[in-house]
This record gives sequence, structure tokens and C-alpha cells, in this order.
Amino acid sequence: MTAIVVYMVTAGVLSCSHEDGNHADQAGMMAAKRKPAEVMQKWCADCHVPPLSSNHTPAEWPSIVVRMQHHRVENGMAKIPDTEMERIISYLQSSPL
Repeated sequence: MTAIVVYMVTAGVLSCSHEDGNHADQAGMMAAKRKPAEVMQKWCADCHVPPLSSNHTPAEWPSIVVRMQHHRVENGMAKIPDTEMERIISYLQSSPL
């Protein structure tokens, strides 16, 4: 019984002792599992209805997404991580027009 309690306490302490980088890695892995449409919903819906890919040409999307990022930062909102920005752009560029 004592061994079980010691194991549980040790496991609990170890699971809480991640370095900050590990938490960022875990958050990145969770984000990578989300579908691109979910990533768009998460970030775009803070300000407006997520756009349809047909609203612009594939060549236009990168500058539009970057401009939206600037609006977020200017308004004190969280910055979209680079990996998620890339996923949003790729999704908008590859979705059927």
C-alpha cells in the first residue's frame, strides 16, 4: 500500500514538473491535431465570421492573413502562432473556389 502511495505522489510531482518548453510543445501538438477549419474558427471568429476561400484568390490569402494578424496585435489580442497562420493560409489557398 505504501509503495502505491509513493508511486502516485511521485507520478503526480513528475507530471507537474514540465519545463515551459514542454508545455509549448504539448500545446503545439494539440493544435496540430485540430482540423484547419477549426483553427480558422478559433482565430478568425474573434473578430468576424471566418471567410470563405472563394472570397479571394490563393495568391491574395497570405497578405490578408498577415494583415489580420496585425489587427489582432494592434487591438491587444493574442497573436496567432506562426504554425497556425501557415495552416490557415494553406487551407484557404487549397480549398475549392
